[in-house]
Amino acid sequence: MRTFEKSRFLTAFILAGFVSLTHKGALAENEGASKVLSVESLRAYAFSKSPLIAKIDASFVDQLGVAIETGQLQNPEIQVQAQHASSYSGERPEDRYAVTISQPLRLSDFGARSAVENLLRKAATQKQQVELLELSQNILLQYVNLWALKSRKSFVEEMRSLASRKASLAAEGKHRGFLGTSEVKLLQGAAARLKLLELGLGADISSTEATLTNLTGFAFLDYEVEQPEFIEIPSLEEAVKKSHESSLGIGSRVDLLEDVARRQAQLAKTDSFPGFSPSLLYEHEDGSDFIGIGVSFELPIFNGNQGEVVRKKGSERELSASQEYIERGAFRSELKATLKGVQLKFDQAKA
Repeated sequence: MRTFEKSRFLTAFILAGFVSLTHKGALAENEGASKVLSVESLRAYAFSKSPLIAKIDASFVDQLGVAIETGQLQNPEIQVQAQHASSYSGERPEDRYAVTISQPLRLSDFGARSAVENLLRKAATQKQQVELLELSQNILLQYVNLWALKSRKSFVEEMRSLASRKASLAAEGKHRGFLGTSEVKLLQGAAARLKLLELGLGADISSTEATLTNLTGFAFLDYEVEQPEFIEIPSLEEAVKKSHESSLGIGSRVDLLEDVARRQAQLAKTDSFPGFSPSLLYEHEDGSDFIGIGVSFELPIFNGNQGEVVRKKGSERELSASQEYIERGAFRSELKATLKGVQLKFDQAKA
């Protein structure tokens, strides 16, 4: 697993078990006059309408298809021959018929392929669960960010309105000779700076709403968000423990993928041995019926499955490097920095 792929799932891993994924209400309950959308309703809507859910499901089905193909036997083959005498002397000979049914087999068909298929199914299911959890947490974090931006914008609007009124009063005071030009300019400048800050927050709100729309498929329009219930960010030790114990933790995921890569490398090596095809023969000739058995062997003169062996060995080395990344302490350092970043984001939203 590449480092960026580990980072992609990191937030989901460290928050797994600390954030509830239950949905407390349907979207329709929030589509009335209140126009308030809760994070639970938004997540419920996303899990039924989001294009990203369809993408996750499509990826799961694709990987499931790869698993099924890996475990399947090759199709049997049937060969039919008919011979008719085109020329002859004396009595016309009977036509000849022959039917041969054969089943191509590989050494890996005897247990190795079914084992890899089961591992691929497990890896596909785990990946789907992690991606769904990651999406749910991203929705939560963006929702919190949107609420914080809207709250900050509301405060800035009040301050800008107050500054504008003070600037107007100062201008009137200057006209009456109570204040000088510098005092008026100072208040007008403060109002202008607050206006710029308000516009910037408006742009950030639009950007965050666009991100949430991309995540959920929900068009916000005139909907407002409510103050979310802030969760307690786990400590570093709790997060590390959770990442090791959870079936969705990064350690478990890398272990599983490493096992898959190792088994696939072994499978590719096994498939480099010649395949064979046992066959059953039925033949009719000169009024007699013949039944026979046979076997044919593949001659790996040109293709010894070398390309697949090299690819799977490369995947195995990549995952070994990921395992080393986790064990040598770099993952712990990354996790610590991520936790700190999440905590600061939540503190900023609460401020």
